[in-house]
Amino acid sequence: MYEEPRMLVVPRGHPLADRASVTAEELVGEEAAPCAFETADWSSYRILGAGVAPIESYEDKLELVASGRAIAVLPVGDRRSSLRHNLVTLPIEGAPPAQVVLVSRKGDPNPMIRNLRLAAKAVLTRVAA
Repeated sequence: MYEEPRMLVVPRGHPLADRASVTAEELVGEEAAPCAFETADWSSYRILGAGVAPIESYEDKLELVASGRAIAVLPVGDRRSSLRHNLVTLPIEGAPPAQVVLVSRKGDPNPMIRNLRLAAKAVLTRVAA
């Protein structure tokens, strides 16, 4: 398990989009929209916005943010949102770190699992440093 900082994802043109960072306190009071696969102890990815229906697809979540109907909180290492020209990411100061967990079957002989584990450890360790 690794911990990494969180970032805010907002659409270009959002009031926070031109800021260098935001604080966790500034996001207090934002309503969390439901994620279809979310559990009470899993909150690494949060969609924030009033009246948002549960969404399953990651791309649909980004589309919701890009449309201006929601904002999102993600682990810093998740760079999929930075691939979109209409989204902006900002560091969140004072937010508890996101926990990133990679789970596989013990002793799985598939070399791809081992390689994925090594790559994830290298990337997440570098991000957390």
